Amino acid sequence: MNKAHNPTGHWKYGLLLSLSTSLLWAMIPIGLNAMESYMDAYTITWYRSVFAATVLFLVLSFKKRIPRLRGVNSQQVVLLLIACIGLCGNYILYLEGLFRTGPGAAQVVIQFGPILLILGGVTIFKEDFSARQLIGLICILAGLALFFHHKVHEIFTSLTDYTLGVILVIGASVTWTAYALGFAQK
Repeated sequence: MNKAHNPTGHWKYGLLLSLSTSLLWAMIPIGLNAMESYMDAYTITWYRSVFAATVLFLVLSFKKRIPRLRGVNSQQVVLLLIACIGLCGNYILYLEGLFRTGPGAAQVVIQFGPILLILGGVTIFKEDFSARQLIGLICILAGLALFFHHKVHEIFTSLTDYTLGVILVIGASVTWTAYALGFAQK
């Protein structure tokens, strides 16, 4: 069932929401990096998960939409555990990489996640991939190459703290992509 998009005419509201989201996503690594001197990646991830779970529980309680656990089978429980472990792994790998590379590099490297998701969708789900999308992908990869051109030698020739940080953030991207592709099927 493929529903067509029906424009509402509220493009200014949509633009405001998009810009707000972009601003908040840009601030996350800066705030997380500042927290490094107070907490480790595991503690930050724990607080982040507990806060998200609490807010979600309160919203669902307010709307009287808390899911019933009676119909949940063991396969669904296993999938939920895998999702939780995968997302926590993603958060921890990202934070460990962020602490080693800094907010700018971590935000650029984490963009491998959406790139891998696109490639996974094309490969696994046989989604269409147009010439325009290929041009966009090439532009993104060229931008990544330009961003890291001064660090390429270091990244590929020695295992410095910065290189380890890049590897950890790429690991976070792979973990997130695996989570997203795995749960897109369910």
